[in-house]
Amino acid sequence: MKMQKKKLPDSISRQLEKFVKFVKKQFSNAKPALENLRNRLSTLQKQSARQKNIPIPAQDAPTPVRKRHMRYDRMILAALLLFLIVFLLISLIRCAAKGGKPDVQAANAPVVTTVVTTLSPEQLQQRHAVYPYAITVVGDSIASGFSLYGAIPEENGLAKGCVAIRNIHDFTFADSSGAEKDILEVLREKQPPYIYLSMGMNDINLLSAEEYTAQYAAEIEKILTICPDSDIIVAGITPILPSSDFTSNASIQQYNAALAQTIQQLNRENVAYFDAYAVISDPASGGLAEMYSAGDGVHLGNAAYPALLNALCPLLDAMPVPPAFPALEQRLTETTAAETAISGTE
Repeated sequence: MKMQKKKLPDSISRQLEKFVKFVKKQFSNAKPALENLRNRLSTLQKQSARQKNIPIPAQDAPTPVRKRHMRYDRMILAALLLFLIVFLLISLIRCAAKGGKPDVQAANAPVVTTVVTTLSPEQLQQRHAVYPYAITVVGDSIASGFSLYGAIPEENGLAKGCVAIRNIHDFTFADSSGAEKDILEVLREKQPPYIYLSMGMNDINLLSAEEYTAQYAAEIEKILTICPDSDIIVAGITPILPSSDFTSNASIQQYNAALAQTIQQLNRENVAYFDAYAVISDPASGGLAEMYSAGDGVHLGNAAYPALLNALCPLLDAMPVPPAFPALEQRLTETTAAETAISGTE
């Protein structure tokens, strides 16, 4: 498999920038010190000459004595430069040793893999079959359809009716033991490879687009703090049937455009916007396609969720692979192979 190079993580880039600035500063500080040393040697030479009644040689007529002093000058300069080089090497080693410890600004920076492999079509198909087991969906009643209709395992569904970005902490969600907790506590314990956020239908009539995106960005930052290794997918609000009076598709598209811009401004390689609206909309009407409607004009039917997952796969392929994903992929692949072997012997 071919390996593709990616840019250095922000934390390492910042360490290198600090080191370059430090080197420049040390050289700029060393220059006046060396100049002072040269002047001091010249003064000592003159004083020694006066004490011994030896005339000071002219600048343009060097004598063996002056040449000897010049050699001493160069030796001292070389020793100072050698000391400076050793000091800089020690500083570089210390910077490298601190490379695994994030600074204050990068304390919450996500830890993700920096190498992406080129997979064969068969390997991609295998990976796409694993994604539903690696995705945890957080959101409202529309998002709850992923687990309700079996598109993802039930334990990976953290979605409830009436949930919105403005009130998500007013609700509790079940952890692996069944205990009800705040969404951040559940995510902290679960540490899912992929987190799919889908909220907004319950916000659109109560928040402005600016308030909606600001609160969304704040929640994303909280999740990044507790799940730094997870990839976060932020889904746009899904369309409604043109006949629905709940809101308008024009408003939904306005909020989605603002949300997409906010995600872009976050500039995190493990946070991406997913245009769910485009996947299940009818090109003719611009609203929700009838085949994906649950019947009330707002909620989605069974067919919508496989379509959304299929459209999501290329986006996940392009994102960094979360550290927890390879082990999950291997385990599920081995389980599938064993089940296939057993079924083949029956």
